[in-house]
Order: sequence, then C-alpha cells, then structure tokens
Amino acid sequence: GSPGEERRTVAGETPGPLRGAWGEDLRRDLKPPLRTRGTLAWVAMALQHLFIINRSGGLMYHQDLQDEAPRISENDWLLLAGTFHGLHTIATQVAPLASSGIQTVESSSIVVCCFQTLTGIKFVVTAGAGTGGLDGFLH
Repeated sequence: GSPGEERRTVAGETPGPLRGAWGEDLRRDLKPPLRTRGTLAWVAMALQHLFIINRSGGLMYHQDLQDEAPRISENDWLLLAGTFHGLHTIATQVAPLASSGIQTVESSSIVVCCFQTLTGIKFVVTAGAGTGGLDGFLH
C-alpha cells in the first residue's frame, strides 16, 4: 500500500486513506518517518509538544516530543499555558450555546489540540499543519 494507507489485520479488512469529516485525505501531504501500524501510532510520531494545564491555568507539565520541535523557553511555556487557559475559558463563556471551550486551533504551520478532563485539567498537544487525528489521540 501507499504511505497514506493504514493496514488492518482484523478480519482481513484493508481500509483506504484516513479521511476527515468532509472526506479529505488527512495524510495527503504528510510522510511518516517510518512505517507504523495503526492511526494512533502514526499520530504520536507527528506530535511536537505536550503540555498539561491545571484547572487554574497553571502549567503542570511540558515536554518536547521531537528533536526537530521548535524550542520553547520556560517563561514562554508559562505564558503559553496561561494564555491558552484564558482563551479556553473565554470561549466557554461567550459561546451562544453550551461549549466545552477550544478544542482545536489550526494555522498554516501548526495544529494545537486540547482535551479537557471532567476535573478541568487540559491536555494539549501540538503537531505540524495538516496532522489529523489529534482529538482521537487525546481521547
């Protein structure tokens, strides 16, 4: 198969490329560094950073997940956590309908994905633009 395909050995089923909600190929421009089995393993290789924010907006943990990931100073990590927490809180309060806050932010060069637990702790990961499946990875 091609690099954009995932092989599943359960019951001999072989699905096509990973598709998004509108049918787009989520891996079209991305080439994983090595062949892996399973979408979660492929997404894990694309991650650049992980940070965990407590319910008050304080940074609990941060980690660069790739050697090639942009380096972020300690002060910038603290600023990033507080800013993200503030925007997440504002998003839940100003939404016209009940909202769980910011889940994904995408730009031309990066994707930021957040999962908030029932206790208010936020798990946030970053990856290169076009990386799909981050929300599934966090859940």
